[in-house]
Amino acid sequence: MTIDFHTHIFPDKLAGSTVEFLKKQSAQNGHPIENKFDATLSGLEYSMQKQKIDISVVMPIATKPSHFESMNRFAQEINKIQNVISFGAIHPEDADYKEHLNQIKKMGFKGIKLHPYFQNVRIDDIKFLKVVEEAVKNNLIVVIHSGLDSGFKTDMANPKDTLKLVKNIDCSKVVLAHMGGCMQWDLVEEYLVGENIMFDTCYCLDVIEDKKQFERIIKNHGSDKILFGSDFPWTDGKKDAEIINSLELTQNDKELIFYKNAKRLLGI
Repeated sequence: MTIDFHTHIFPDKLAGSTVEFLKKQSAQNGHPIENKFDATLSGLEYSMQKQKIDISVVMPIATKPSHFESMNRFAQEINKIQNVISFGAIHPEDADYKEHLNQIKKMGFKGIKLHPYFQNVRIDDIKFLKVVEEAVKNNLIVVIHSGLDSGFKTDMANPKDTLKLVKNIDCSKVVLAHMGGCMQWDLVEEYLVGENIMFDTCYCLDVIEDKKQFERIIKNHGSDKILFGSDFPWTDGKKDAEIINSLELTQNDKELIFYKNAKRLLGI
């Protein structure tokens, strides 16, 4: 079984223009990205069949507080699709974040996704920390973009600053995307490996040059705290899975990464 814990899709009318904007933004910043699939729900379903993914988890991002209602309506529609689970969306500067997180829980969402860059709030900002803390109180999973982002020149989520989260909040249901810090894996090993927080593998295996470092992070952090994610539509999940299968990991390690940890966290 394979559960892809980190994917992105957009409404059909916006998917094409959104993908082109993100590609242009990353190219201007010197880290060009290319989508491997159509970033729509039908594109995700096609990729799941092609790549033999059993369940995909979608991560919507509210880029403004005012997007709360529209983003979560879209997410609720996604949740009607078999084998696709969408998280809810909230912005860290939402003045009604406590009420809205409670609504997200009542809507049946299992978690939320936060992105310091696209939401323009640093990972160690008190507003960001308060939303994470309140989400955890609501027993919601919190997935956070960590490390650098190809579309930005700033550094808003580095592992050293992320450590403030871990030290102040119960992070057992918090997931740091990109193996704890995209393109900052030396800092991940220095500050975050071994802490009580989970990592996902999305958008790492095409970028991280030293696969031994990737393997070392898994072993030192613990395979029980690693989730397989592809970052659809930006990477080829099948290729990523093949690389993970080639590593010097036990069969139990691989099963934990590919689906057991996700099933436990999602309660399925």
